[in-house]
Amino acid sequence: MKPITVFEYQKPDWELTSSDILRIEHLNQKLNDKILEITVEKGQPAVKTTSYVGVLKIGKTTLEILPKVYNNNEKLATQNLLYLLSYTKKLPIKESDIAQLIESQSEFFEILIYLFAKNLWNLMKKGIYKEYIPEEEYAGFLKGQWLISRQLAQQPAIKHKFCVSYDDFTENNPFNRIFKYVIVLLQKVSTYARNQQLLMELSFALNDIDFEIITKEYFERLNINRLNRQYLPVLELARLFILNSSLQMTANNIETFSFAFDMNRLFEEFVYEFIKKHRDEILPDDLKDCDIKAQHSSMSLVYSEEGKPIFRLQPDIVFVKADGSIPLIIDTKYKLLDSRDKRYCQLFCVNLIKGQIGPHLSYRI
Repeated sequence: MKPITVFEYQKPDWELTSSDILRIEHLNQKLNDKILEITVEKGQPAVKTTSYVGVLKIGKTTLEILPKVYNNNEKLATQNLLYLLSYTKKLPIKESDIAQLIESQSEFFEILIYLFAKNLWNLMKKGIYKEYIPEEEYAGFLKGQWLISRQLAQQPAIKHKFCVSYDDFTENNPFNRIFKYVIVLLQKVSTYARNQQLLMELSFALNDIDFEIITKEYFERLNINRLNRQYLPVLELARLFILNSSLQMTANNIETFSFAFDMNRLFEEFVYEFIKKHRDEILPDDLKDCDIKAQHSSMSLVYSEEGKPIFRLQPDIVFVKADGSIPLIIDTKYKLLDSRDKRYCQLFCVNLIKGQIGPHLSYRI
């Protein structure tokens, strides 16, 4: 079924059922945020998108939510979203390739699946990645290191075996387990024949790899070295799918699936990464040597009698000089500015504490 394409803060043409409402409420609760908003229109339940963009599957209905920047122009909105992701998530997408990818398939989620599957398949054709993994087992012969203390403590029934530890050069390693998990996930949600074919070929190639549920903490244990550095762009895509996806199934049916980003946060990350990458071209000379920090919270508006901070301020982007002074504060805004906005108060407070009313910048779309 072709997805319903809609933009932020719009109401899709969707006849909600009671089951759909329950699924949406469960999804919002699971993600601890309002991904979709349930409203009432002409006495009937309706749904409205929020600041989240991406792909949502609710029962048999699929929503593709695009940024509001290019409202009603799906290709430009998709191009804009891919451009933002290429900066913030360090995806292997060149700006020159984005338009070509959109021409071949317009749904941005399927574009990301294609990038992951195609790049991983190109690497796999050179040989499946192997690395040394430490193993311990009771073996019928000595290999590696003999763990004598454990040998002496083992049960009489297995004293005829050696307790050994060794390094096994294997395909069944953390990198390939991550890739296998993502492949299994994407096979359940992709609808494009070309992507399904690529994913099936990858699944066959990694057939002997153990399946494991991958979480955020799994990435922190990875050993990045010169031998696996070529896999980093694909690994970033895998991380993107894992950390921004949520899947709920019953038997073989998908109840809910989400792959979504909060545009407020994504835009803030984009501005930060864009400035860092192009600092030499866009910053004046007196700011080029600054340490640029995101969500910097070294300042407070109010302190207790004991000197403890009570009202901590957290500007989006702060420029810090070597002597600790702050010449510039940036507050990102993914909306038209409103004079009543509370963030003006935060900027005023920060500058007041620093003994200056300005300079500051506020970005908007």
